This record gives sequence, structure tokens and C-alpha cells, in this order.
Amino acid sequence: CTACGFKCHFECEYDIQSSSCHPTVGLAAAAASSANMTPLKLVESSDGHQLRRSISYNDLTRPLERRMEQTFKFAGPISAMAASKRLIYIAVGGASSSLQVLEKQSAKKMAEVSLDHSVSALVMVDKTLWVGTSREVIQCIEAKDNKVETVRQLTGHKKGPMRALQRIGKYVWSVSPQEICVWNRKEFKLHKYIPSDTVYNCILGCGDTVWCGSTVGMVFYDSQSFKKIKTPKEATATSIKFAIDKLVEIDTKDHQFVWAVHQTDNMISVWDVQAKKVHRSFEARRINDLFRLGDLVWTCSSDNMIRCIDIGTLSVVREFSGAHDDSISCMCLIKSPECLKVWSGSLDHAICIWKTEFKTHDWIPSDVKSGTCCICNKSLWGIGTVKTVKCKQCEMIAHLSCSDSLPVAAICDRPSSPLSKLSPQTPR
Repeated sequence: CTACGFKCHFECEYDIQSSSCHPTVGLAAAAASSANMTPLKLVESSDGHQLRRSISYNDLTRPLERRMEQTFKFAGPISAMAASKRLIYIAVGGASSSLQVLEKQSAKKMAEVSLDHSVSALVMVDKTLWVGTSREVIQCIEAKDNKVETVRQLTGHKKGPMRALQRIGKYVWSVSPQEICVWNRKEFKLHKYIPSDTVYNCILGCGDTVWCGSTVGMVFYDSQSFKKIKTPKEATATSIKFAIDKLVEIDTKDHQFVWAVHQTDNMISVWDVQAKKVHRSFEARRINDLFRLGDLVWTCSSDNMIRCIDIGTLSVVREFSGAHDDSISCMCLIKSPECLKVWSGSLDHAICIWKTEFKTHDWIPSDVKSGTCCICNKSLWGIGTVKTVKCKQCEMIAHLSCSDSLPVAAICDRPSSPLSKLSPQTPR
């Protein structure tokens, strides 16, 4: 409370017994009296049993509605996740590596695929899941008629385990130490092999340029010719001094940026895309995964925390702790009829599902053929075969083929749920 200084859990703020404000109480005394509060949250495990969890919500600037909905336990640590239109794929490590396949909306287990090697990367390409493994092999998996099976095994890497997979244009790029493979995603064939003396950790397609994070800074390739672009002095390790472990593209109204995670150095550097140099940097604790949602970047880290960073101020505006007992390795953004949800996976063998305040579009068929798509920003005009859809809530228009995507533009601006508009005096 900004008036009296008392603290309460985000889940308790509508409790009628706590609604009385006493501004005469000293801020220091109020903070001291409430510093050791431990909130309790009941969630359900995959076998239906209720688990009591201590979840602390640290709201640093504004109240955003986020609640943990469920948690599931698996036989081993979670290393990666990826989602298709109907399913979510979860890579489980441990003594026997496997790929667990769940239905997105009900979280019901649909299938399980045993793997010979641990999973290092997952990416959905069209209707096929590409699985990068620790033994230089890519497995291509498809789900048909409630059956999940491996349709191809691709071998092309020669110098170590795979670090990252990324669909860039009509190709899939995969990186491992000192080499890059470019695959034809339609024919499942190796299109280009690029050896290198650089140890690569991650990869990102940004316009016509492919950004490769490495132990010696940033390396750039042309996405069409596959040739290395001359690297500015500001992009080398001599300038930034830190290895790059993760990359994510962050667009604003005026500029286009790439955020680079320096995991072991507890830092994120913000790169200007046009200048290909560091714009600014800020502290961030051992981040394992991150993605953008609205005007926030969600991050998960090795200190068992999920944090939300404002892309404008680069400050942490929300923190979640207590949901996981070990390092949070990955996150996945999921569409549901109710809202967008975030699944977080951890080395404690658990998956947690979080609700967000962001709503999704409620698409219906449309005959509109003029204007631009609200998701890809390309023209809606087409001859016969181009289909469009319209959101019943915000009336935005998009291509039917774009309506299942999850960029920032896929967030619906319809009014929030009545729950978020309750006054403090109204009991929940």
C-alpha cells in the first residue's frame, strides 16, 4: 500500500478483512511486520493430488494478473518445450530420455516417444517437430491420428552436440560447436554446411541477417547467400567481453533490437539491429530462456525465479518464486480460449502453468480483402485462395494462415475480465 506501507500477497489483496488502510503506521514498521509473510497456494499435480506450494509475488510497479494454475511432475528434469496448434512437446531427461506429448488445453497425456539421446533443442517447423540431440542427430517427429512417430533422422553435424535450432525463411538452421548446418525444411535435406573456428551457442534470424551468438561475441551471416558478413569491431569479444548464450528479437515503435543473454556473467546486452552494435546493457541473473509478451520480456533463471522485464525501462516489474525447487530451464507460450498461458519447466521435474492477463483473438471467417494483416503486416489482397479472419472482440483482420501465430500482434485488446476490475472492498 502506497499510503500505509503494509504489504500483502497479490492473491490476498481483495480480502475484506485486510481492506482497512491506516496511514498513520510508519512505513518502516509496516515493512518489518510483513516482511516474513509466506503465501500458500493449492495446485493440482498430474495424478490429481493437491500440492501445497509457497508462492511469493513481488509486484514492483503495477498489478498484473498472473496466477499459477497447475503443476505436473515427470520422471526426469525438463530440458525443452515446443508447441504446435493442438499439442505441446516436453523433453524429459534423466536416466531414460523421452519426449512427452500433451494436449494443450486439457494437459492430458497423448503419447510418449523414447529417445536414445538427451534433447538440446526443440522447434516446430510447419507440422513437424525438429528435435536436436546431444549426439549430432536431428529427429523429425510428426503427430498423426493420435500417434507420434519419427519420420526422419538427419545427420550432418560432425563437431559435437547441437546447441540450437531455428527456422529462418525456407530453411532450418542448426548450430553446434564450430559448425552450422542449413536444412531444406520441405525435403529434409542438408542444403549448406558451414564449418567455422568459432564456438556457437545460439542463433536468430533477423530480416536478411542471421545472428549467431558465440564465445567470441556476435557473428553475422547473410540468410540468402549463407556467407559471413564482416563483423563490426563493436560486435567482437574485444568489445563486449562476454560469451552469448541466448538471443531474442525485440521490436519497438521506433527501433529494432536484439537482446543477447550472457548467462555466466549475469547480464543482457541490447543490440541495435541496423548498427549491429551494443546499444546498452543491464544486469540479469543467469537466464536460461526468455520471450516477449506485450511490453514485457518473461525470463526464467537458475535461481528458480521467473521475472518480467519492461522493454522500455529495462527494469524488473514482476517476480515469481517458490513455484519450482530447482533451476527453471525453459518456458513455452500457449494460446487458450481464456487467455495466453505460460508453461515453465524445471530441473525439479515439474511443469507449472501460469495464467496471464493477455487475451487471445476470437477469430471468425471474414470477407475483407483490403488493408493489411494485423500479425504479419502484409497486404490482405489476394485472388480467390487467400482467406482472412476477423476478431469478434477487437475487429482486427488477419490472414487465416497467420491466425495461429504468437507474436506480440496476436494479443487481443478486448477489455480485461471482470475479476481484474474488482474494487479492494469487494470480497473475492
